[in-house]
Amino acid sequence: MKYILTFLFLAYGEIALGQAKYSLNIEAGHLQFRNTLFDVDPGPNWKGHDLSGRNGYELSVINGIILREKLNVGLGISYNGFYAASSPTYHGIAAFFNLEYANYMKKVSPLINLKLGNGHLWNQYENGARNFYGEITAGPMIKLSPKVQLYAKTGIMIQQQASLIPIRVGVRF
Repeated sequence: MKYILTFLFLAYGEIALGQAKYSLNIEAGHLQFRNTLFDVDPGPNWKGHDLSGRNGYELSVINGIILREKLNVGLGISYNGFYAASSPTYHGIAAFFNLEYANYMKKVSPLINLKLGNGHLWNQYENGARNFYGEITAGPMIKLSPKVQLYAKTGIMIQQQASLIPIRVGVRF
């Protein structure tokens, strides 16, 4: 708790002194299914793993602030669609906390990103499934102008008891 309060105090100080900048990220990506994380003992209502064998796509919007030209902290929401050839597409949403590190002053910089949150997927179960949403990704970021950056990233995502590989491009304003 002490570290969270210290971080919030420092972030408030950055904003109060005008050293923080607003950022808006828009991301689109492909989600490649890798495997399920848990073996389940099937019960009478078992209809299969939520995402087994399903690739997906994602569109995210992230609002945040950039602190000291290197740390982007924000909140985001994403729309997910998971498809398979023999069944309907499952639609879902996720809300998450976003933490990103990059040198926003350089023309080209490495970028490291962490997202943690909660997702809901309308799938084969009656009311769908709600679960943990998390990912860690990295990739290059290119500064197109003083206020616009373009980036690509990949890594590992955990959602609905499955591991996926996100391949994503985004733009930050």
